[in-house]
Amino acid sequence: MAKEDFTDNPLYTITGYIWYFIAGAFCFSICSIFLILTILAYGDKLFTEGIIFFVISLSLEGPAITALLSVMGKLIREKDVDAIKDYFKAYKVNFLQALSLSFFLAIILTFVSYDLSIIKYKTSTSYIVKPLLFSGLFIPLIISTYVFPIICRFYISIKDAVKLSIYYSVRNFKITILVMSVLALGYLLMNLVSVFVVFVISSLVCYVIMYYEKDILKEIEEKIKPSSN
Repeated sequence: MAKEDFTDNPLYTITGYIWYFIAGAFCFSICSIFLILTILAYGDKLFTEGIIFFVISLSLEGPAITALLSVMGKLIREKDVDAIKDYFKAYKVNFLQALSLSFFLAIILTFVSYDLSIIKYKTSTSYIVKPLLFSGLFIPLIISTYVFPIICRFYISIKDAVKLSIYYSVRNFKITILVMSVLALGYLLMNLVSVFVVFVISSLVCYVIMYYEKDILKEIEEKIKPSSN
């Protein structure tokens, strides 16, 4: 009874969650080492001299993010995880699917970002082209906030995961706005502090995303009833 009372203590629960977030962020940072080194090596020349390395390293973020989303999703459902073990298990299981998706998204996001960095100096065309480029930036980003949580939870094809992502991003527009607000806040912190702050807050961001989308994932589970990770 004493042990149960101890584990039910709010302070124990809070310290447990802090550990889960730290462990998850640590694993994510380890699996993001190529991206970190690429940013450090090229800095302002990331979209010129380092663009190939940036695309490759950004592609590798897919499995890293998917694994962290998987751990945070399990934490929300079960209130307890073996953060490090569960992270690398999810990383291995979802690696190929997540890598395929993130490679495609990385190419789009990299070249759109590059075009935006160039066009800001060309005011004559920026008013026309900028909205189109921002659409090319935000639409894949919105879809990715649903597709990675879906593939980290269910064994379904990439095609079905993308279709579900598009459907739920439109149908649950309020959730989409909330999730994008979280990402916008993270982007703001990156600009105010450092780009590397994303690795510090990665677990918290993924936890919030999975929390917002938990009912959507439950609905998908009830509809398709696949084997879950």
